Amino acid sequence: MTRTRATHFALFLLLLVTGYSVSFATPHVSPEELDQQLQAHPRSFSPEHTPLFYTNELNELDEYEYVLRMVEALDFMASLQVTDQGADFGGMMEGEQDLDIIQTDNTQEALRDWSYFGRLSGDTTRYRDNIDAAWEYILNFPAYDEEGDVNPYYYRVHNCGWGLMATMEYMETYGDSTYLWYGDSCASYIDTYRLPINGNAINPLAAGYGAGTLYIYGVWRQNQDWIDAAQEIATDVQGWIEADPSRLHNYETWAMSAGTAMWGVVTALYRDDHEAGAEWIPQFVDSLDVYSGVGNWNNSWTVWYGHAWTAIHSILDDPQSLANAHEVVDFLLDQDEPDRDGGIPATEGIHQNDQSWTTAYMVWYTMEPIIAETNPQYDATLLSLDNHDPDWPLFQDDTFNFDLTIGNSGLYPLDSIIVQMQYGPFTFADTVDLEFGQYGTVHLEPGWMPDETSDVELEFTLIHPDDGNPANNTLNVTYNVLPVERVAGMIYDPDSTDGVLSRLDAYLYWNESDSLYRSIENDTTGEFSGMLGRGTYRLEFVPLAPPYTPRVIDSLEINEGGVDDIEIELTRAPLLLVLEDGNGDYERYYTEVLDSLDIDTYIWKSYEYGIPDDTIKYFHSVIWSCGDLDDHILAMSNWSEINSFLQEGGSILLTGQNIQDKWHGFSILRNGFRVDEGTLGITGDPSLRILHGVDGDTVVYNDSLIIFGINGGANNQVAPDEAVPADNEAMPILYYGHSDSVAAVAFQHPEIGYHTVFCGFGVEAINSQPPDGYITRVDFLRRVLAWFELIDDTVNVQEPGSTLLPTELALKTWPNPFNHVLRLEVALPMKSEVEIKVFDILGREVAAWEPRTMSTGLHRFTWNATNLASGTYFVRIRTQNQQLVKKALLLK
Repeated sequence: MTRTRATHFALFLLLLVTGYSVSFATPHVSPEELDQQLQAHPRSFSPEHTPLFYTNELNELDEYEYVLRMVEALDFMASLQVTDQGADFGGMMEGEQDLDIIQTDNTQEALRDWSYFGRLSGDTTRYRDNIDAAWEYILNFPAYDEEGDVNPYYYRVHNCGWGLMATMEYMETYGDSTYLWYGDSCASYIDTYRLPINGNAINPLAAGYGAGTLYIYGVWRQNQDWIDAAQEIATDVQGWIEADPSRLHNYETWAMSAGTAMWGVVTALYRDDHEAGAEWIPQFVDSLDVYSGVGNWNNSWTVWYGHAWTAIHSILDDPQSLANAHEVVDFLLDQDEPDRDGGIPATEGIHQNDQSWTTAYMVWYTMEPIIAETNPQYDATLLSLDNHDPDWPLFQDDTFNFDLTIGNSGLYPLDSIIVQMQYGPFTFADTVDLEFGQYGTVHLEPGWMPDETSDVELEFTLIHPDDGNPANNTLNVTYNVLPVERVAGMIYDPDSTDGVLSRLDAYLYWNESDSLYRSIENDTTGEFSGMLGRGTYRLEFVPLAPPYTPRVIDSLEINEGGVDDIEIELTRAPLLLVLEDGNGDYERYYTEVLDSLDIDTYIWKSYEYGIPDDTIKYFHSVIWSCGDLDDHILAMSNWSEINSFLQEGGSILLTGQNIQDKWHGFSILRNGFRVDEGTLGITGDPSLRILHGVDGDTVVYNDSLIIFGINGGANNQVAPDEAVPADNEAMPILYYGHSDSVAAVAFQHPEIGYHTVFCGFGVEAINSQPPDGYITRVDFLRRVLAWFELIDDTVNVQEPGSTLLPTELALKTWPNPFNHVLRLEVALPMKSEVEIKVFDILGREVAAWEPRTMSTGLHRFTWNATNLASGTYFVRIRTQNQQLVKKALLLK
């Protein structure tokens, strides 16, 4: 009985009337949207394009291990499956940044590839849960029902083609015919609703894919009607190719290319008629592209070309079409290298948005045929040496263990793979068992100690009696082995001459970079000794206890005979910086300033080290920063240590919002800082973020500052506090806006003499680059620390009403000699355009400030010469009609 195409779809109609739900997944990007994107990002093509087919020389192929990379791709797809219960459960998210696009085609593609893995490896459990969940989604959103009610529709044909492959591969692997009706429904749709070849640009491509999948499925189901239908459709597509063979080059639209059409024709018409295929294919294959060129979704176009080349190779059995397929898969795998997550982006280079569907295309279209063609059944692969970079030397006194990554890139499990390292007569080995597609790491020990100093070559080898591909079993590595020498010296406190318990970190300079080579610890006597290989080092001497801070020797040569007279003086740091809040990255807002002021500072991170306890007793002054205060910091025990510190004459700057909120009733605020309870939590009004000075204040000198989160300040001021001076003994130094709310107070005990400053805001928020008329965070901290008598910061302060002004141009530099940081003070007798530059002894400019107009008075600058060598430098200041030059000596 002859059946019409309409009766082919009877089963599909039966499904609709028997209660299967019909609903729609999130629609795919439309061709119109794709056209808009392509116009916004035009593609460029090379007019000199030459197809790779039948060239005289094969391309050199990357040595990718396809089985291993295929498993990575399958795992990537599993990571994008919806696992939350709901309407989309089991569906595949389109990409890493397209998590809200969940569709049937993506889901069928993954299901098909996961099923293939089970058949290839024999492991039918690894992805079984993923497969079952995928079927649940597919039945809710069948391929023939996506994107509206228009029939025929290229997207439905494409999706049904994947439905055929998913059904067939699943049943082949699991022997389960439960979903056979679904595959038959997809076949009936492709047969019933034939796409008009000239309907739109996508139709001949989607029709080609539908023809190829329907043919494969029809042969598998032994259904002659579907075989005939597939060949009828393919013949129409073949005519489209023959009418204009140039279409096989650079014909790309939506997620398909001319490779899709070519694959469908070759599969449906010549898969089982190689003789006819060998006659037709060479007439047109010279026009077939390999790489699509640049464009949106261009990887999906390229992978379809790879699909066509694998089909052509199956007919012609020629090396060049196989090489072209290799070219495609290696090009795609190259794009996984930046993040190495197994996923492939749809558009070249955008690895931040790898796509599940492009990855699935790659697995079936190119990886599987190449694996079937080239991979031996047993193949152990030595992938990498994971430690002891051969670009760095080894040293003669060290014992080296080696870690290697091994992979099973064959088709069957491998037991007892021998991993061996050999150097001359010295050999040691271990074994590893690997399942299909599995990686393993081998740690070779007891270790190897070089017995000579020269270039030595080590050979790492895999040995297995069944290994069919020995070419990837050996890794030869050459190391430069250097002799070692003794390094010794003393680390001590020059004031007490006591040794300082420290650690020496030795960083070797090699190949224009450096890396930590060895750490050497001393004892309480301060003496240290150890062995370092010959070479140039940066040595960091790291104290293991306060109040000392690290010291560095930038460059030290270790030659024959070693060095045994290194003496390092570690002076006590005068300033302790306590960082209470680990929620924000506020450390740099202080350290940048303190470095510029050349103040040796010991940093204590309470969120890492716990409370400082009696550590503060070692220091002259403390900056206690609370950042965004929470309930876990400023513990009661801290206050007892602070009180003891103050009674010994120490000085503290306490800064941070919400401190008053928590501690306003505690005695230390009243007795130590002379702060009383006031209106808490100044918020809301932006004008309150401009802090004004106070006439007669000897700390900030009546200057103003800004705590907006702009121009170099931390944007963290949510609820700064009001600080009311207690008993009229504390001195207000800043007010919020032009209000009566005090922002900061200072207090000096009349008998003990300790100094305290309480800021109801975070100093980290003070702008470092404010508008004219406001002081910077550097200015503020410098003035506070000068008031603490920690640093000498001479400032010409004019009394209110005074008319004293500089009478001549002057330039002051200090300290001189200086270590890293030089301070400059410019006195201007009148408003002037000023240029300041620094030159070395050869007259070369090494630093400069932007020329600017400055008002009459004193102006200060800081020059950080950290990156310059020791020597003599000249600072020049120039105005419209005068210039001065000062000599400064940099000693490191």
